[in-house]
Order: sequence, then structure tokens, then C-alpha cells
Amino acid sequence: MKEALDKAGIKRYIPTKHAIDRARIRFGIDAGMVGEWINEMMGTAKYIGANGSYTSIYDSDDIRLIIDERTNAVVTVHSAIRAEFLRPTLEREKRKLKRFYTRTIRKIELEYAEALQELAEMAINRARAKNPQTRKLIAERMDSKQEEISDYVSEIERFNDEYKTKVHAIEVIAE
Repeated sequence: MKEALDKAGIKRYIPTKHAIDRARIRFGIDAGMVGEWINEMMGTAKYIGANGSYTSIYDSDDIRLIIDERTNAVVTVHSAIRAEFLRPTLEREKRKLKRFYTRTIRKIELEYAEALQELAEMAINRARAKNPQTRKLIAERMDSKQEEISDYVSEIERFNDEYKTKVHAIEVIAE
């Protein structure tokens, strides 16, 4: 029968017992009307994607239909997945992340500023030193301090990137 309908250009979807039960339970559709209801929805449904080798997912008016493409059988019917109820929790998690990363980054920035201050004092001492050996020793210490400062900058950038990545992940979940 499926082949005859396909040749005629008519596509009929036949709900399985499971789909009939789900439509009745989830949407209050009378068991005898489920077939018509599904075929009406499939007229305006949008293809979402494949769910396995032979099943496809369609969306119509925030209702998801899982269809077996070989037999045009409707496997199940359920509401489109929404994450609106998660939004307050996700916003709270974003605020917690912001507090944590702000506190951590400020702590590292303070260490960075103190290291810069130490480097400036070393530069002043080097400029005042008259002995070439002392100047050389201070220059070596300045090089190691400069490496420490570079590490602080890298750590600050790493924490900023980590924060942005986590916030982006939360925003993706919220959509």
C-alpha cells in the first residue's frame, strides 16, 4: 500500500501503537483521531534530522515526530525539547562563574603588579649600580623576573579564555 500511495504522490503516515498512546497521553488526542492529526501535522512539518539509519525527526508546532522512513510509520510523538526551565539555574551558574573568575584574575593581577613593581625597583638599582658585576647580576635577576611577569600575563589570559568558554557553553545550553 505504501508503494501505491508513493506512486500516486500521496504520503500517509501510520502511527504505531506507541505513537497513539503517546499522542493520547501527552497531547490529549483521541486514539481514533491520531492518524489524521499526525498526517495534518506532517503537511507543515520541518525536517530536523536523522535519528539512526532509517528514522527521521520532524518538527511541527513544537511537536516532534519520529518517523520510520521505510514504512512511513510514526514511531513516537513528543514535545520539542525546551530548556526554558533551566534558564534561572544557568543564569545563577554564570554569576557564580563570574565571581570566581573575577576574584581569581584580580588576585593574579595583583601578583603581576607587584612583580612589575619589583622589576622597576631592580631597574632603578641597576641604573644606580656602578660595579659592572653588580649590574650584570641585577640584569640576570631582571630577566628571571620578566619571565615571571610573562607567566602572570599568560595565566590571566588563560583564565579569561576559560571563563569565556564556560559562559559560551552555558549560553548554548540555554538556547
